[in-house]
Amino acid sequence: MLAYADEGAAADAAAGLLPYGPLTVEGMAADLVPSPADLPRGGAWLFVETGGATEAEARARAQAIVRAADVMDALVVTDPAGQHALWRIREDASGTATRMPDGTEAWPGWEDCAVQPARLGAYLRDFRGLMSAHGLRGTPYGHFGDGCIHVRIDFDLLTEVGIGRFRRFSQELADLVVSHGGSLSGEHGDGQARAELLPRMYGPELVALFERTKDIWDPDGLLNPGCSCGPPASTRTCGSRCCRGSRWTWSSATRPTAGTSRRRCADAWAWRSAVRRRCPGRASCARRSGRRARRSTPRAAGRGCCTRCWPAR
Repeated sequence: MLAYADEGAAADAAAGLLPYGPLTVEGMAADLVPSPADLPRGGAWLFVETGGATEAEARARAQAIVRAADVMDALVVTDPAGQHALWRIREDASGTATRMPDGTEAWPGWEDCAVQPARLGAYLRDFRGLMSAHGLRGTPYGHFGDGCIHVRIDFDLLTEVGIGRFRRFSQELADLVVSHGGSLSGEHGDGQARAELLPRMYGPELVALFERTKDIWDPDGLLNPGCSCGPPASTRTCGSRCCRGSRWTWSSATRPTAGTSRRRCADAWAWRSAVRRRCPGRASCARRSGRRARRSTPRAAGRGCCTRCWPAR
């Protein structure tokens, strides 16, 4: 466990640890840690795991990383119980991030942008600046060694003003990620909330090739229609007044065939509701209460995870 003054310093340091062959380098800042008393002194931390053929070899690699790292403080943990306790802090971040310290809800939608690890510190500083410019808050964390960041942001998705801010922020963030040579989706799918931004990363010509390729294998548009690659070729022109000139997708109850009128604008569905899913599906609330939650999300079906699965701060 390596401690740094702040998130930017931890992100700047992550790439320099990779030549030492760590198994993983995870990062998070103090705003995601309810009680940092058991962690090394600092404002942000890198959770670095090492391995080896023997315990002594793994320990030696960890100590070499500590010696090479420019840190405020450090802690090498070898006992399984201590390791589990530290990784639990990182694991709980996916639930803690769904709320701000004042209880305000935070939403997905920009869960896993990724840049080269060497550019992560600069990107995170620009990202924090962009959130501040739009009056938004979020708590980044994630795979610092891979340059991949998870975050939930306190978007207002219930008013027209808030939705407009969400769109403007998303467009500017897409451009910011591309300016750092990054990807809008580092390890998950693009989803409906980011699909229309793909031309900013790939360019319109390559996105058009994506659409042509999908049409070859899915000419009737039966597979996830109207999402990342737009509507099927046979119905690509939308005659609805509300959809004219914009992306649209089909109602989930409608099979996408030419001439059907049951469709919805992506503006009214994808952007407004695609990101309104707060449950990370980890059943933290059920584990803490010792019983199954009464309400379960489809994603967490069978795991007893309610729609407000987030650790108490």
